[in-house]
Amino acid sequence: MEATYRYKQIQNSCETADQLHGRGTETTAFLLDRKRFWQALMTYPPHQVGLRAAAGSLALLAGAWTFQAIGYAPCAMCLWQRYPHGLAVLIGLLVFFGLRRRLTYIAGFLAALTTAGIGVFHTGVERDWWEGPTSCTGSGLDLDTMTGADLLSTEGPSNLVMCDEVVWEFLTFSMASWNAVLSFLLAVLWLVAVLMRQTPRSKQSPS
Repeated sequence: MEATYRYKQIQNSCETADQLHGRGTETTAFLLDRKRFWQALMTYPPHQVGLRAAAGSLALLAGAWTFQAIGYAPCAMCLWQRYPHGLAVLIGLLVFFGLRRRLTYIAGFLAALTTAGIGVFHTGVERDWWEGPTSCTGSGLDLDTMTGADLLSTEGPSNLVMCDEVVWEFLTFSMASWNAVLSFLLAVLWLVAVLMRQTPRSKQSPS
C-alpha cells in the first residue's frame, strides 16, 4: 500500500511539473512573439509607422460614420472623440507629403492620446464611474442655462442622444471603450515613430 501511495505521489508530481512546463513554454512563446512583433515594427522607417497610425484613425472615423449611417446617432462626446482622429489623419497627410519632423510625429501621438483619453472619460460616464456634462447626461437639461419658457415647456429636447447611454456593445465594450483601446494602440505607433526619429540616422533607414 505504501509503495502504491508513493507511486501516486510521484505520478502527481510529474503531472504537475508537466503542467508547469507547459505553461512556462506558452509564456515564453508569447514573450518571443511580442519581441518578434516589436523587432519587425522597428524595421519600418518612422514615416511608414506614422502613416499606419494615421490610417488607423481614418479607419475608426469610417467606422463611426458607418454606424451613424445605419442609425446609431452620435452623442456630443462621441463627436468630441472624432476631432482628434481627424487631426491625426491631417498629420498623416503632412507626413505623406514629406513633413517628417519629430514634432510632426509628436503631434500625431498627442492627437491619438487625446481621443483615447476622451474615450476613457466617456466610458466612465457610461458606467457611472463619474459624472459627465449636464448637457448630454441624465435628462440632458442644464437648469443653469434654461429660460423661464424652457422650464414651463412640457416638450423634451428633440434629437438629443445621451452620453451616459450605451447604444451598442461588443464583448461588453461600448463604442467609446473600443475607441479608447484602439486609440491607445495608435498612440503607441505614433510614439514608436517619435522614438525611431530620435535614433541616429546611421542606425535606421531614411525617415
